[in-house]
Amino acid sequence: MKKRVICLVLIVISMFLIAGCVEVDNVDELKKEGEELVCLPGEEDTTTDEGVIDTEDDEEIPETEEEETEDGITEELKDEIDDVTEDETLIEETDDVTEEVEDVVEEAEEDGMIVKTFTEGDIVTLVPKATDQDNDEVTFTFTSPLDTSGKWQTSEGDAGTYIITITASDGKSEVSKKVKVVVKSMNQAPTLGINQEVIVKEGDTVTLNPAVSDPDGDEVSVEFSGWMTSDTKTTNYDDEGSYEVVVTVSDNQLSISKSVIIEVQNVNRPPVLNKVQDVEVTEGELVEVIAKALDADNDVVTYTYIGAPIENGEWQTVEGDAGNYKIKVIASDGKNEDEKTFDLIVNMKNQAPVISPMDDILITVEPGQTKTVTLSPVISDPEGDDLVVTFSGWMTTATKDVTFDDGGAHTVTVTADDGKLETSVDVTVDINRPPEFIVE
Repeated sequence: MKKRVICLVLIVISMFLIAGCVEVDNVDELKKEGEELVCLPGEEDTTTDEGVIDTEDDEEIPETEEEETEDGITEELKDEIDDVTEDETLIEETDDVTEEVEDVVEEAEEDGMIVKTFTEGDIVTLVPKATDQDNDEVTFTFTSPLDTSGKWQTSEGDAGTYIITITASDGKSEVSKKVKVVVKSMNQAPTLGINQEVIVKEGDTVTLNPAVSDPDGDEVSVEFSGWMTSDTKTTNYDDEGSYEVVVTVSDNQLSISKSVIIEVQNVNRPPVLNKVQDVEVTEGELVEVIAKALDADNDVVTYTYIGAPIENGEWQTVEGDAGNYKIKVIASDGKNEDEKTFDLIVNMKNQAPVISPMDDILITVEPGQTKTVTLSPVISDPEGDDLVVTFSGWMTTATKDVTFDDGGAHTVTVTADDGKLETSVDVTVDINRPPEFIVE
């Protein structure tokens, strides 16, 4: 029994599909008046490229040989359905089946509609055509969102599926037909978010991390142009300045670009001071220091000396400057410094030995008497150098034996020599002979 019900319902569906968009309630009246309303076939898209429904070639709805009821169902078919519906129990048992059939009907009706596809921003235009056997004027009405002329200017956000009912009327009767209008989303440009100002220092690596997406879910590509051709770049110490990078995101149809300003700040590199050699001079000589620093930024380097009065690498020493100095030299480019130390030795200028003043020597010698003359000079050297002491003149050594016959004043020269300078002192040795007298 269930199979029979399903078959009957399917027969009914087939009749409705054949009937197309003609309202069954008006079939008899239309037959009497001789009108012919043409509808679009359900399985073929007869619209033009402009969205116009062309109905000129549609076939007329064939009349069945059997007499139809008000609902367009033959008496024989109606009787068979009535026989089945009299049994309420049977109907209850077939509820699930009829629901399934209703689903099939809805799907079939939807698949049978003409489908017109547009894109957001297009003008939807449906231009139906009809014939009237009585040559009556036929007017059309359209359900929303189409206007009274069958047009609709779509815009962004209108994407979706719309079932449009077109009704043709000759003023006495109406015929309706449904058209499915599908509005596809307009392709939207990708979105790009990025920090448009980046500040780094020389030597840093610039990394750009654009946040990209596509409202339509399209695959996008990212390109970098200008100062950077990829998303990373390592700067060097010559890159100080401002640079522009253009980031472009594309979905192969639309693209969006943004400029990023890269500010590379200078990083000062300190001067590098070479080793300074030790310096040794003698008092009175000029100290000259050779200090040399290399600066990678070619900055002007100045030098400062701490530990001695050195100016511009020079110091004119004088007597009294002798000593050992630990000198620190500082090289500066005005921002950073480097320093080194070296030894400066100022030797004391050599001075002649010093012989303390010596008194003249007076020795009285009697006839037949012998005496010894001894010279004891006091000698020193300011540098502590070893000295050689010599005697010249009347004496060649520090001592000398004298007799009465040596009477008289004699000169002895005492000389002290440090190997570089010498000092001499004359000493008078007076050999006195006492007077002799007789008494007459």
